[in-house]
Amino acid sequence: MLMFLILLIIPLIMIVFGSLLEKKPPKRINYFIGYRTTRSIKNMDTWKFANEHAGRTWRLAGWIALGVSIIATIAVNVLSRIDKLGMDFGFALYFVAALLGAQFITLIVTIFPTESALKKTFDKNGKRINSKKQRVK
Repeated sequence: MLMFLILLIIPLIMIVFGSLLEKKPPKRINYFIGYRTTRSIKNMDTWKFANEHAGRTWRLAGWIALGVSIIATIAVNVLSRIDKLGMDFGFALYFVAALLGAQFITLIVTIFPTESALKKTFDKNGKRINSKKQRVK
């Protein structure tokens, strides 16, 4: 049970903070809270866009990671009971470490879609590209 709870931490953090960033991005550019990269801190438009996009991405990735974690944990428990292997401490430790590692990589990989969206939406100075097309969408 403790293993299961540990595996929920990162996905739940991604879901909660993703929802907060998406719905209530930080009102000012700062160096403590929010999605902070060179592109995202150019101006308030890039800041708001990046935080909302990163929030959506984190929330979606968090739900996916949560589902994978739950399914993987159930599958390992069921398989260990069917094979009568039992889950010894060493196996449980490796399983948790592997799944936490995958969750952490998922957290880091979410940077790429946001940076890509920033690059497609804003020029290198932080001005919107094709602003008329952006308003229509």
